[in-house]
Amino acid sequence: MASYLRLSVTDRCNFHCLYCRDKFSKKYISHKDILRYDEMLRLVGIASQLGIGKVRITGGEPFIRKDLSGFLETLRSKFPEIALSITTNASLIGPCLPVLKNIGLSSLNISLDSLDSKTFANLTGKNDLGTVLSNMESALAMGFKIKINAVAIRGITDLQLDQFLQMAKVLPVDIRFIEFMPLGRNTLWNENLFLSANEIFQKASRQANLLPVVNKDKTSESFSGPAKMYEVQKWKGRVGFISAMSNLFCERCNRLPITARGALRTCLFADKEYALKGLLRNSKITDDNIAKVIRQACHKKPLGSELMLKKKNISIINSQMASIGG
Repeated sequence: MASYLRLSVTDRCNFHCLYCRDKFSKKYISHKDILRYDEMLRLVGIASQLGIGKVRITGGEPFIRKDLSGFLETLRSKFPEIALSITTNASLIGPCLPVLKNIGLSSLNISLDSLDSKTFANLTGKNDLGTVLSNMESALAMGFKIKINAVAIRGITDLQLDQFLQMAKVLPVDIRFIEFMPLGRNTLWNENLFLSANEIFQKASRQANLLPVVNKDKTSESFSGPAKMYEVQKWKGRVGFISAMSNLFCERCNRLPITARGALRTCLFADKEYALKGLLRNSKITDDNIAKVIRQACHKKPLGSELMLKKKNISIINSQMASIGG
């Protein structure tokens, strides 16, 4: 059974990242089809009874949804024992940082794929790199732990590796390079743009003495992520590599993704979904009924590695990453 719930609160985003969304479409899920906050709270309660101990809020861009801060405050008050985190592009987070600090959210995952303003604008459709970096600096000053997620794209990541490494050297951040995955139709995905985690590691190793990080916190093993982390003596930050394509970690997968539409996906690489929204909105359906559906879905969880072999080098799923929540 999974121990980590990834809860997407919206598929909407103020960016239009080319690896995440259809290059030609800007369609979003209608408001009536998005889970309500009260439904999300109920779902978290059911998940906690099933052993879920961590909840990550995702999107789209979570902070584009109205009153997200209020929802997070309620979530924290109802489930103080759950480890709470959030993934964001950090462009809208500035005004919300005091609330996040007040509720005890200690870490942020920031999606940041380029440190060059022109490239950033081309990738995201917005010239907001300065805002993102400013908000990140504010978060660091307030004591937040920052993890930066950078999708590895040939012609971008390899050319900007020096800049990313310099950031890890001078700032207390974890920079994690994630292999580009062929998810969704009509995205930027192209086999020639694929840059393996091993290739980035080899390039980085020629510039710094990367030492594997040994996880001494045994209590957090159930929440440990897929990144292989490395540190360098006298550097303030660390670097990590997530081999989402070249070396899948299915046997260690502990995630339970819930889409903004209220569907459970047991594997990122499978289009199979279990609709929970209708169950949540049916007064005759109990929490125990929904818990049973979740347990049965987890027992039928496919192996992403097998799915990928069947669709090598083409889009693995039809759904856009933004609609899944990652």
